[in-house]
Amino acid sequence: MALVVRTLHRLAFSWRLKLASLSTHLERTENVTRSDVTIPATVSAMWQESKSVKGVSLSVEKHGFNFKPGQWVDLFIPEISVVGGFSITSTPRLLRDRGIIQLAVKESDHPPAAWIHNKCHIGSRVSIRCGGYFFYDESLGGSLNDLLLIGGGVGITPIASIIQSAIELREESEKEETKPAVNQIVLLYSAVETGEFLFEVCGI
Repeated sequence: MALVVRTLHRLAFSWRLKLASLSTHLERTENVTRSDVTIPATVSAMWQESKSVKGVSLSVEKHGFNFKPGQWVDLFIPEISVVGGFSITSTPRLLRDRGIIQLAVKESDHPPAAWIHNKCHIGSRVSIRCGGYFFYDESLGGSLNDLLLIGGGVGITPIASIIQSAIELREESEKEETKPAVNQIVLLYSAVETGEFLFEVCGI
């Protein structure tokens, strides 16, 4: 067991070094599939998700934006040249029903994150583009039995969307009396302190 833990630590450290050598979100994800469409959006709500993480709700202004649970957005901020990359924490159902997506952004010196924490306000206008190959495919339906999800700190953000989406699908299957899309969901989640646990209001 100790050998496994040490190996995982070494792999994580090597991965952090690799990411550190790539300075921007666009560079780190240049080979990742993303949408060809960039959509305007407006900040419609903001809240403190934890001591260091701010939640943001974006009203998507045009049809044509879609995503799968677990994907992220390229965030284009008019006055900042650096493009942000933040996981979507809400579900596709919220987008379909209310035209809204939600993000959770940890405070840092990274220009897009700093803008969200210090300058962003309700009514701020941005543009978004969806991308990412880590996602939960809702179309699999009853072919999946269980989900085991592991996250730490703000890394829980894509998992939040996956969990909520899986629960929504299970509720739909119960109403329609069909085979549940997911039987059991297990989450292993850690943070540096209890004040940094996220999404308690979602039951996570």
